[in-house]
Amino acid sequence: MKNRGLSKAVENLSNSFKPSVNYINIMKKFVETYTASGLFDDSDLTPFTKVIRKQSEYFRNIQKAIQEAQEEAIKDIPLQIKVLDKMYALGWSVGSANELILKIINKPEVFLEMSDEDLDDLLLENFSEKDSLKSEIYGLTNDIPKYAGVIQVMGDTLNENTNNWIIMYPQIFALIDRVISYQSNDFSLENNEYTKWRLINDFYDSLLKKDNANDLFQYIYLKTIEKAIQLWKFQDFSEQNLRLSRNAVQHGRYDPKNYTYKQFAQLVLILSTLTMFNN
Repeated sequence: MKNRGLSKAVENLSNSFKPSVNYINIMKKFVETYTASGLFDDSDLTPFTKVIRKQSEYFRNIQKAIQEAQEEAIKDIPLQIKVLDKMYALGWSVGSANELILKIINKPEVFLEMSDEDLDDLLLENFSEKDSLKSEIYGLTNDIPKYAGVIQVMGDTLNENTNNWIIMYPQIFALIDRVISYQSNDFSLENNEYTKWRLINDFYDSLLKKDNANDLFQYIYLKTIEKAIQLWKFQDFSEQNLRLSRNAVQHGRYDPKNYTYKQFAQLVLILSTLTMFNN
């Protein structure tokens, strides 16, 4: 899922077969030319031409399959967008390493029929399995290599005790902060910027200006940045009941008694999704 362009990916796949098709055309020309010259008058070219004919038919079928897959993929995008909207409205992001999420995207009509409550419960049950969430955490080491040691400890900590995830909230926010700072500054940390609501919002606006037609991956990116904008949104610390936000956690204002495993899992998925776009 690291390819940012769905249409581009399909186009590249289709183009990859063109040299083979060109090869077949060249071989046809070869046969036509040398047959006309009489060079092979004493040779039986029937087996040779049969092979070419079969190869030509084979590659035509492949191209047809690719074209049909492309048409089918584009046709499914509206439903995929609907099911993504449903997931993100419930607080869940796609992450990068989970079979259930892939099923939801590939079979959107099935999960669109589920109630919000049932889908939320299904996702929570799925990511309550420690292996599912650990896969997301350990997978971060490839895209944030400088923090590989820290990430390894986080995954191992999730192994040891069912409640140890509570201590990881600040580190998850720190890593989200780092990834957004990196991506919003042309994939570089050589700047004086720090992540704040305005910077994320401006970055989101710049992404909106790109041609995102039929680009499901870019849509996922935008939805995940939207979640970050919500988490970085200002709130007055004098409020009696502070919502979960980056500032409330990092500045020690969010009551740890309000931490939930569900919130933690959703934060991990936001981070995991964002790192897919590091390259």
